[in-house]
Amino acid sequence: MSFFVYRARSDADRNYDGMADDASVYSMQGILWYLHSQVVTKSCPRNFNITRITRSKVSVFNTEEPFFEWKGQFGPYLTFEGGKCASPECSETFEKYGQVVGCLPWSPYQGGRGYGNTTQSYSLPSAGRCAVPDGSRNCTWHLEPAGELRLDELEGIASYERFCSAGGIEYDQSKDEGSGCNFWDKQGSEVANARRFAKLQQRFLKTTPRVDMPEPLCDSQNAECRYHEHCRGLPGKCCPAADGLMLACCGKNEDLATNAIVLA
Repeated sequence: MSFFVYRARSDADRNYDGMADDASVYSMQGILWYLHSQVVTKSCPRNFNITRITRSKVSVFNTEEPFFEWKGQFGPYLTFEGGKCASPECSETFEKYGQVVGCLPWSPYQGGRGYGNTTQSYSLPSAGRCAVPDGSRNCTWHLEPAGELRLDELEGIASYERFCSAGGIEYDQSKDEGSGCNFWDKQGSEVANARRFAKLQQRFLKTTPRVDMPEPLCDSQNAECRYHEHCRGLPGKCCPAADGLMLACCGKNEDLATNAIVLA
């Protein structure tokens, strides 16, 4: 399967398609959530000195193990920091599933407001990158550049320097609006979020031709419990449910049938 992924970058980070240093790779709805919740909450400079959004086309061919285990096309989502896997279950995941691409849907515990049902992030383990993914344990994904967009352009800011000199604020969470910039106003409004999504979509269409690559279903059902709203702090894995939601959390070495904590 092939789809687009997005990433927030600073001007200092010119390694265009380098994805091995962390897992902050998002769907289009996901990158808007990340910017709104983590980046533009501070202006002049923005958090992490973010200045642009890069887009890449990723081709994924995961191993068969996720499908055999829960009929999924994605493996467990893992976090990466400083070029290393930082999740508690990195070794176990790679041993069991190979260097699989993971997926994580947005949940309220992550903060902010979701942009829709494809507000999701992806993890791309560096050891799985290869020229032509074939589903083997160390060849699961390939990345190609597919354009970039300045955040100033998306927000309608002609000069960020002048905006800052005038005391501009992109987004004040306490007021749910900006000063000198209204692009991020009303974070919880579905109408406003849809407007922001449409603008981002149109801006990328200006630089690259329309390509029909719908967002995939984020079906990594056995991601760590700590990533899920009702499972944080509980031991073990999240147990899959037929409807794609987390049905229960269970201990690593306990029997699911007798020890599951059902989430009503």
